[in-house]
Amino acid sequence: MRKNVVLLLVAVLLSQFLVPFASHAFTVTGAVRHPLDLTGADLAGFVATDARLADFTRDKQYNGVFDYQGVPLQTLLRMADIQKSGGGFNKNTDLAIVVRDRGGKAVVLSWGEVFYRNPSNVIVAFAAVPVMPHSAGGCAKCHAPEFYQPALDKLKRKVGLPKLVLANDFYSDRSLEDLVSIEVVDLRRGFAKKPDPEPSARSSR
Repeated sequence: MRKNVVLLLVAVLLSQFLVPFASHAFTVTGAVRHPLDLTGADLAGFVATDARLADFTRDKQYNGVFDYQGVPLQTLLRMADIQKSGGGFNKNTDLAIVVRDRGGKAVVLSWGEVFYRNPSNVIVAFAAVPVMPHSAGGCAKCHAPEFYQPALDKLKRKVGLPKLVLANDFYSDRSLEDLVSIEVVDLRRGFAKKPDPEPSARSSR
């Protein structure tokens, strides 16, 4: 009986972690034919991709380790249907993706790192689950609470969703939270390809 009660309590705690945090809407605009306006609920309707991120910034700030569920950014951009301006280079490699958060911070992703690598490495997450220590009392065996408790407290923080997760980045600075927009930018807009010069029949002597 006691064992069943413990299992029930564990199940309740896990169910609280597995419920996605509330998220707001964000847009996908720019050089696309079909701009998107999506919410976390919309993202949850896609086939989910999993990614784990150890959130450690370049200035040595630790924000916990979380398992994320989300949609590859590549999938969202394909859904929006990329459309370059007329003229110029006809491939998409000179496009860039600008991602902005609610606080005004922006990061720029190259076309190659989104489309020429594993799609699960760049996702827009709609749910986050903290990666808890295997043993609750394991840290206390070797360290005082003031040493490990701040790190454990990071696992209780509210993750700002939707979140850009770049799973392969060494530092987490580009993994923005509380996204508001994703914009496809044509870097060569207005630069049309010049015609090839007319062939000459003259021969040099």
